Amino acid sequence: MTEQRIFRLLDRLGPGPGRAGFQVPGRVEVLGKHTDYAGGRSLLCATARGFAVAVGRRDDDRIHVIDSCSNQLLDLSAGSASGHRPRWALYPETVLRRARSDFSASVPGCSILLRSDLPSAAGLSSSSALMIGIFLALDAVARFSRTAAFQAAIRSRTDLAAYLASVERGSPFPGLGKLDHDQESGVGTRGGGQDHTAILCAEAGRLVRYAFEPPRREATLSVPTGWTFAIGASGVRASKAGGARDRYNRLSDLARQAAERWRSATGRQEPHLGAIATAGPGAMTQLQDILAGESDPGRHDALQARVSHFVAESEEIVPDAHAALTAGDMPAFGELVDRSQALAEQLLGNQVPQTAWLAGRARRLGAAAASAFGAGFGGSVWALVPDESSSDFLRRWRDAYHAAHGRKRRTAWFTTDAAAPARQVV
Repeated sequence: MTEQRIFRLLDRLGPGPGRAGFQVPGRVEVLGKHTDYAGGRSLLCATARGFAVAVGRRDDDRIHVIDSCSNQLLDLSAGSASGHRPRWALYPETVLRRARSDFSASVPGCSILLRSDLPSAAGLSSSSALMIGIFLALDAVARFSRTAAFQAAIRSRTDLAAYLASVERGSPFPGLGKLDHDQESGVGTRGGGQDHTAILCAEAGRLVRYAFEPPRREATLSVPTGWTFAIGASGVRASKAGGARDRYNRLSDLARQAAERWRSATGRQEPHLGAIATAGPGAMTQLQDILAGESDPGRHDALQARVSHFVAESEEIVPDAHAALTAGDMPAFGELVDRSQALAEQLLGNQVPQTAWLAGRARRLGAAAASAFGAGFGGSVWALVPDESSSDFLRRWRDAYHAAHGRKRRTAWFTTDAAAPARQVV
């Protein structure tokens, strides 16, 4: 993603008031599978790929969002989509509807041009990056961030990430009033703030470690010198719609139900698994004892597996992997990432054969560590490889995958350093 793309989009808009341009990256979830919405922790970075976004005022009151690659046009005028509705329309519609309501702000006519080099529905947070880009563009012309409501409720980039996560999942945000019926569904996934936090709060050259609900930074650490991330997108769509959304929400619901059973049995008020994990010595063991009383065998097994995965990923693997990287112990880091991948396959059940294969083959090809990431049920795998051999690694990884699984249309292969967060360029 280069600044030249933003300037080309601005040239396409032509001269006029209210012009602004933004870079909005995707993200790599290094560790932290399905932890954020349950109050757990993640290790994250932004990608060099992402969205270029340009916005400018119009002479009329129309609000147009245009994909400059396909020239698809979404007309958001009068608060609802009109004309042909692209499949990605839900995300801009949700942002506009919610921001207008939360900040009691009118949005003048504007055109927003988008260009992305992120593979879509590949686990790299393209949908969250799209929503963030739309919000930043609308804010450039509508000045949501100058309203009293915004300034009282959103005081930092971390707050903004938490707010935009609430927009995506359709939940209220502290200090911004109630939602109407249309806002309660968001985009349909009951996720957390990991994607938004990585995109808005990343640091170039570093991994950031956050705990969530609410998001709070725990630490940062440098990516080991001489190493880079190779990304293999499997071509199996990790969509936030249809059956994939339902499977994602089931994992979220199981985490929520486990916390509900804790509160019912103990009379305590911890809101999520992350809070229970820090409630005192033995709290998670007590929770698993509570869940052992579940009478339905299928529900019992699902809840126990969900809690076991959360404890391992959030409370053990992320901190231990952080320590291994800080110490420069790449073998230990690789073993911890292997454990995370295995638990995703065995306990979360969110992997498909293609992502499991990519992670395993990356290790056999010499990657220091490799794991699928994102919601799962498709998507991508990262592999940490030496800079000097990254091109050769990527070619061998790609060719082996195509030989084993065929040449899928939506595969993508690239390398990325830990990149800077979303920012305004113009």
